[in-house]
Amino acid sequence: MRPHMGEAITPRPPLSRRLLPRLLLVTVSLALSLLIGELAVRLLRPQEAMTITPRGLYVPDPPRRYRLRPGYVGTMTNHVEFAHRVAINGYGMRGREAAGRREPGVLRVLVLGDSFTFGVGAAEDETYPARLEAHLREAGVRATVANAGAPGYGVPDEVAWYERWGPEVAPDVVVIAPFLANDLQDAAPATSVRVVGGELVAGDQRGGARRWLYYHSHLFRLLKSSLLEGALRGRLGLAEPWARRQQRAELALYAPAPPAELGAAIAATDAAIARFAKLTTERHERAVAVLVPSLPQVDPR
Repeated sequence: MRPHMGEAITPRPPLSRRLLPRLLLVTVSLALSLLIGELAVRLLRPQEAMTITPRGLYVPDPPRRYRLRPGYVGTMTNHVEFAHRVAINGYGMRGREAAGRREPGVLRVLVLGDSFTFGVGAAEDETYPARLEAHLREAGVRATVANAGAPGYGVPDEVAWYERWGPEVAPDVVVIAPFLANDLQDAAPATSVRVVGGELVAGDQRGGARRWLYYHSHLFRLLKSSLLEGALRGRLGLAEPWARRQQRAELALYAPAPPAELGAAIAATDAAIARFAKLTTERHERAVAVLVPSLPQVDPR
């Protein structure tokens, strides 16, 4: 219909102004949908991810790689099974403060190890060093057991820690507890672990939106594990999932001959064990080794 003579013609608004309300509506709808999806996953199917709050559990410890930050207090959780308080004493060990000298009639035990010794997933009094102390006292032995385990350590890290900080703890007995599933991988000289902002960062990993989403969004982790762990992952040209690579590397340890790429790690571990034996002999401290088995070694299947 043509306008009558004298009627004003109202110009149509620019396309950008007409599209803006629709774009805002779509954006708000998408944001609300993601928020609802995130809440639903958190309530109905929470996804595991190890987080430590606040940041700052680790500090660089040159010429060694790193150690636990003395005086740190925080919470470690995987958002599904556990959330435990973590307190690090002045020596950089989990648990209460350790006396700096031997007391007559008190057996002093120092336990070296990785995350199993540290007690990831366990409260402080549930770690096996704490349980060992309780058992010794129940048996009538006056004893203190210090927990020097640190997540991610291999035998070379544990021996290096003992060489530097052991004299301050002054133990009578030193227990070293390798975990057979990944300690050789952790001992590889080429293994690069950096402390960035109090967190451990492996290799050339970087921050960014993807890392932030992984540690803060249950919805993102669900989509990642369900969509990017199967055939779609290969089609997108992505590398094999980390968990599968770890499992493949662990199973290779049980072959008649160890993988060639672990040669340097085996040499570093052997050298660390020899150094450990020499140090305990020089310091007149008894050495005990406890091998922590991996699941394929104890699972009847």
